[in-house]
Amino acid sequence: MSRVLPGSQRTKGHTCSQAVSPGSCCQPCEIKTGNGLCEFGEEEGQEPKVPSHGVKPSQEEIDRHNATHIPFRNWCPFCVAGKAKDNPHFSEEVDPLSGVNVVQIDYLFLGDKEENEGPVVEDADEEDADSEREEEDLKNGKTMPVLVLRDRKHKYITARVVPRKGRHPYTVRRLGQDITQILGYNRVHIKSDQEPAVKKLKAQVRLEYSIEVPEEESRVGDSQSNGEIENTNQQVQAQIRTQKAHLEHRLGEKVPMDSDLLPWMVSHSGASISRFHVGKDGFTAHRRLKGRSFTRRSQSLRNVFGT
Repeated sequence: MSRVLPGSQRTKGHTCSQAVSPGSCCQPCEIKTGNGLCEFGEEEGQEPKVPSHGVKPSQEEIDRHNATHIPFRNWCPFCVAGKAKDNPHFSEEVDPLSGVNVVQIDYLFLGDKEENEGPVVEDADEEDADSEREEEDLKNGKTMPVLVLRDRKHKYITARVVPRKGRHPYTVRRLGQDITQILGYNRVHIKSDQEPAVKKLKAQVRLEYSIEVPEEESRVGDSQSNGEIENTNQQVQAQIRTQKAHLEHRLGEKVPMDSDLLPWMVSHSGASISRFHVGKDGFTAHRRLKGRSFTRRSQSLRNVFGT
């Protein structure tokens, strides 16, 4: 019986068992073999589940890192062998069954006090009940709803001030553009909590942008999804507070929550995290998504606002 040789390949639907010389091809399959006999048969297999490290480091980056192995890099097998505390379950970057990318969305609320999230503006019937009070709160600058998006694969983050929770036209447009234009997804799982307002927002995005958005609400007690987006909210909120404190120092006065500067500052905070925060792989989210680092000149708030 002929044996399968290392270096040979299998072609579905074709069987060949003839002697060939090393490096030659067996005709008519034209598949190169290492040496000896080849045997091609139909074979299928399930791809193994392995961690993904996104963009691969260049050889120069690898050589520079290998000089010290500082800091820890999760793409370095020696760092993982010597420094990793354990081998935790890595998060699902894509749905394991459908192979669809996963993004997570949630709201955070900025108020006059750092710890005050302000009133929650609901959608549909709940929105109608208290619409006058909620609109008054928004006009008075008592609260500012922010829609936060996190792409699980690239760790890319966006933050957008929106008029209210739910399917407001501006919110639909911002979320649809972030998914299709920034992330480049035409089919994606959008993980969220189970609020009706968020479900209606996702349904409207699916309708207006003709993208496949399978339902993927976070299950109650889904610690991975809930923990990831909660940490992202905290990171975004901290960046916004820092940027706001810096601007107020430059201006010498408080910036009210109804200032026209705040929506820009919120978007800038999310973009700054995606462009400049370096993960354990040594890459920014921008590089993971675009394949290159963000190189455009960045200006401080002083230069942007002339303060």
